[in-house]
Amino acid sequence: MGISRAPRDLTKNGYRETKAPAQILFASPSPLAAAFGLSVLGFGFHATKQKRTFDAMKPWSLPFWSINWVSKGGGWFENGPIGRRRVRRGEALVRFPHEPCRYGHSPGGAWEEYWILFDGNLPARLVEAGLLDAHSPILRPRGIDFTPRFEEARKASLVRRPPMAIFTRLLIDLFSHGLPAPGRPEKPDRPETDALKQFYELLHARAEEPLEGLPGLAAPFGNYHSLRRAFQKRYGRAPHQVLLESKLLRARQRLLTTRGTLAQIAHHVGIEDVSYFIRLFRKRFGLSPVRFRRGVEAGP
Repeated sequence: MGISRAPRDLTKNGYRETKAPAQILFASPSPLAAAFGLSVLGFGFHATKQKRTFDAMKPWSLPFWSINWVSKGGGWFENGPIGRRRVRRGEALVRFPHEPCRYGHSPGGAWEEYWILFDGNLPARLVEAGLLDAHSPILRPRGIDFTPRFEEARKASLVRRPPMAIFTRLLIDLFSHGLPAPGRPEKPDRPETDALKQFYELLHARAEEPLEGLPGLAAPFGNYHSLRRAFQKRYGRAPHQVLLESKLLRARQRLLTTRGTLAQIAHHVGIEDVSYFIRLFRKRFGLSPVRFRRGVEAGP
């Protein structure tokens, strides 16, 4: 156990070190973490000072789960399932493994965050219970400011042998106070009403639509070719890439929550060639659907 610089595998997957104090801890789970099915992989602090606009930021992903607590400033968060949402101080972002996203302050603003990297079967159980969803990645703890707790954890992370339980307790408490109660989902943010946003949401709602059906889906919003150019400019991806991403996310969810065969799941998301589906899934998530399902069932 100890403090180290970011290893190469994280750097390749999008993590970038800055001059601000930041650490990554790699350790075996503490007894407390193991009891909850968690493995805490990292902790750190980051202050964003770049002057580029939010739209100039590139989406990127990590191979692990992470929570980012916004302790100062605010701005925007954007991922495939929800598009763009406002983020304020005192809120936390949940990043799903291999889920491209981008976040940061508005031009001229500020953004400071603490982050925890983690893994294990607890997140999968929360997803299965319907408490954790890529469509609701922003946690809003009710009446609690976790910034002092994160600062306490940051100081603990600087010692030679950090007490790993402090990060686990912080993570569990943040989930406990930030996730919606079962059967009482939080009121969603007011959706944007422009055509591009509506088309974006439709692509995620119609994951079963074949890729060749895109022009038909776009028809209510205007000329497909013009829409595609504007869509690419705003979201950094073409509509067919977003639809394909929607299919794979829907397939991953069904692998977590159903016992359907690969052929049934592929058909459910509008992919009739099972071999093609397996290749796409492996390319997107780094392992085959079968290995993904077995890994979830086996636990940490």
